[in-house]
Amino acid sequence: MAQKTNVRITFDIPTNYHKQLTMLADQYDKNMQEMFVELFERGLETYPCPLDHTPNAVTQKALANIEAGKRLGKVATIDELFKKLRK
Repeated sequence: MAQKTNVRITFDIPTNYHKQLTMLADQYDKNMQEMFVELFERGLETYPCPLDHTPNAVTQKALANIEAGKRLGKVATIDELFKKLRK
């Protein structure tokens, strides 16, 4: 199955921002989606996404254990899992 390249989002913005975005899109001969994506990408330059960080040593060790199949616990229910995680 082909992977989806876009998702639809719906949110409310102030009317004045919508008007500004509409005018900018018209001025630059772009549609609203193109303008929003471009503005979003420029915003990421100001507010970089922290998703490309390196895990700390504890997390790296936990991931290595998972990949090696070591120190894996077993639980029967989700409640049991959360009880173990709280310890």
